[in-house]
Amino acid sequence: MMTLKEKIIRTVILMKVEVNLMGLCCSVPQLIVYSKLKKMKEGDLLDIIVEKGSSQEQDIITVLQKFGFRTEVSEKDDCRRYLVHVGDLGEITSSST
Repeated sequence: MMTLKEKIIRTVILMKVEVNLMGLCCSVPQLIVYSKLKKMKEGDLLDIIVEKGSSQEQDIITVLQKFGFRTEVSEKDDCRRYLVHVGDLGEITSSST
């Protein structure tokens, strides 16, 4: 169990990175997400934006399942956002928008 001081320190060093993959194709989106997740630390957030229903989205889901981090999914228009909680094991779930 973390002390209050440890929680405050962890909150301060938390990093959130947004990756917009709209319009990218082939293996580029998959490589970008994989590379970002490998470099990030526990407690960081990775916000991934993809085109809803695209092949790039399916590739991203495969990478996210490999890492197994808790991921929240939301939609707006033709975009889908995946908010990945690095270091927090869990499933990919839809969040209310």
